[in-house]
Amino acid sequence: MQIAYPGGSASPQITIRMNFHPADPIMQRGVGFNMYDSGGFLLGKGVGVSDNQDTIQMSYAREKAETLTLQVYN
Repeated sequence: MQIAYPGGSASPQITIRMNFHPADPIMQRGVGFNMYDSGGFLLGKGVGVSDNQDTIQMSYAREKAETLTLQVYN
């Protein structure tokens, strides 16, 4: 999935959140997502939210406008 990130001096933050079911530790190890910049470099990956076993998320902010790629896997 491609995301048009606007950038700018305000450095808008985007948060990608993925909810899945069933909510258990084994399922959490088998699903996820990675985010890449326009050059194909890994910016980060979804990590577990401490208060919710069925949610992983990642936040990102940068001044540069670019097209980000979101890779979802299971």
